[in-house]
Amino acid sequence: MAPHFIGRQQKVEDISRVLTSTSAYVVSVSGPPGFGKTSLAIAVGHQLRQLGVPVYFLSLRSVKTTEELISDLLNTFAYTSSDLTGQERSKLCELLSAIPSNICIILDNADDLFQSSGETSQDVLELLEKIFSHCKNVSFLLTTRTSLQSVLGRKFGDHMSVSVASLDRKLSQMLVQELFPAADESECCRVAEVCGDVPLAIKLLCGQIVDERKSASQFLDHFSCSSTPVAELLDDPYAPNDQRLKVLFESYFKRLSREEQEAFACLSVFVSEVFDEKAAVKIIGGDEDTAKKTLLGLRRKYLIEGNSSEPVLFSFHPVIRSFGSEKAAVDMKEIACDAEMRFLSYYVKLCEDLNNQFLAGNSMLAFHDFEFNRENMVYSLSEGLQNEAVCDAIFDVLSDADLFLDTVFFCKFCWMFDRIYNLAIAKAKQQRKFKAVHQLLISKAVTEITWVDGTTLTLLNEADEIEKQNPFLTSEVAMGKRMCYHGIHLLRCKAAAKGGEILETGISLLGPENTVLK
Repeated sequence: MAPHFIGRQQKVEDISRVLTSTSAYVVSVSGPPGFGKTSLAIAVGHQLRQLGVPVYFLSLRSVKTTEELISDLLNTFAYTSSDLTGQERSKLCELLSAIPSNICIILDNADDLFQSSGETSQDVLELLEKIFSHCKNVSFLLTTRTSLQSVLGRKFGDHMSVSVASLDRKLSQMLVQELFPAADESECCRVAEVCGDVPLAIKLLCGQIVDERKSASQFLDHFSCSSTPVAELLDDPYAPNDQRLKVLFESYFKRLSREEQEAFACLSVFVSEVFDEKAAVKIIGGDEDTAKKTLLGLRRKYLIEGNSSEPVLFSFHPVIRSFGSEKAAVDMKEIACDAEMRFLSYYVKLCEDLNNQFLAGNSMLAFHDFEFNRENMVYSLSEGLQNEAVCDAIFDVLSDADLFLDTVFFCKFCWMFDRIYNLAIAKAKQQRKFKAVHQLLISKAVTEITWVDGTTLTLLNEADEIEKQNPFLTSEVAMGKRMCYHGIHLLRCKAAAKGGEILETGISLLGPENTVLK
C-alpha cells in the first residue's frame, strides 16, 4: 500500500470493483499535483494483486509519443523476438492476448500523450481501441492532471472517470495525526487548514514540524510571523494548488541545512523517476556516511520517497522534483553543475562495468542492471558527449561495449543504439579524433551485421579508409574487429569463401579482451 494512504479507500474499492467486474475496461484518475493520483493508482494495484490480478505499472512522465508507449509496453512484457519490423501494434496485441489471465496495466502520468487532444492523443486512442478489440483480458488505469472524460468517453462508452480532490478536513486531520502523533486536535486542524487539505502539502509541513522538534502551534506561530506572504497564500482558499505547494516548498527549503539543500539540488540531476542509494550517494558527493545520513534526512522530511519493499530505492514526487530542478538551475548552478559531472561519470563507468560483466559471462545480471538504469545511462552516453570531461570516456565505452549495447537495445530500442553512436561519431569527427571515429564506426556496424541491405558495409568501408589514410593511428585489434564484422556480414550475404578468409584473418589479429567476439 502507498505510505500514509488516507481517505481514498472507497475510491480504491470502486475502481477495483470496476476493473475486476468486466474485461477490456479503462479507468482514468485525474486531479491537481500533490493530491494523490499516483498513491491512489498504487493502492488500486495492491488491491488487484490481492485479488489475484497481475498488475503492470508504467510511469509515462518522459513518454511523449505512441511509439514510445508501445516500446515501453513491449519491454514490460519482455518481448525480445527479432521479427518486429513495423508490426509493433499487432505484436503487442498478440502478447497481451496470450496472457492466460485478466491483467491491469497502470499508465501513470500520461498527460503528454493526451495533451490538447492532438494527433498523439488520437493515435493513443486508436491503440487502446485496437488492444480492446483483440484482448478481452486487459484493463487500463490512467492518471493525468486534467480529466480525460471527454476524450475517453467518446471512444469508450464504459469508461469510468475518477476525480481526486483535496481531502475533507476530518481526513486531513487524520493524516496530520499519523505524520505527527504528538499534535493535538486543534493543531491537526490548523495544519490541515494551512495546507488546504492537500496531502503533499501536509506531508511537507509535518516534515518541517517534526524536524524542528517543536509543537505544531509553536511552529505555525513562527511560520506565520516569519513568512507573512507564505501564510497568506496558504490560507487563501482560492490560491492555485501548484502555487500553494511551490510557496510551501520555498519556505521548507529555507529551513533545510546547507548540506540538505545542496544534496537536494544534486539529486535533481537524475533523469529517471527511481534511483538507488549507491548512485544517490555518488551524485551527492563528499563523505559517503554523511551523504547517506543526508539522504535519509531528506526521506524523513518527505522530500524524497522511499520504497517499502526495496529500502535502498528512492524517488521524487514529480512536483517536488520540478521545484528541485528549478532551484538547481536558478540558485545553485555551480552545485548542480558539479553534480551533473558526477552523474555523467558514474553512469558512463557503470556502463563500462556492466559490459565487463557481460563479457565475463554474467549477462543476465548485466541486462537486469542496465534495464533498471537505462534512462540515466542513455542520457549519460548521449548528452554527456557535450561535456568535454567525459567525452573521451564515452568514446572508449561505446567502442568496447557494442555487443552488449546491441543486445540490450535489440529490437525494442534499436533507435537508441543508432542515435547514441551517430552522436558519438559526429562528435569525434568534429573533434578530429580519427582513432575514436574509426573504432566507433566499426562498433556501430554490428547492429545491422546480418542485414543484406543494411549500413554495415558502408560503415566498415569508411573505417577501412581511415586505416589506409592513418596507418599508424589504428591498432591491429581494431583492424581485426573490423575484419571479423566484415567476414560475418559476407557470410550472411552468402559470400562464404571470401567471408571465411577475411574472418580467419580478423580473428588472428584479435587480443585476449575479444573473447566473446572470437
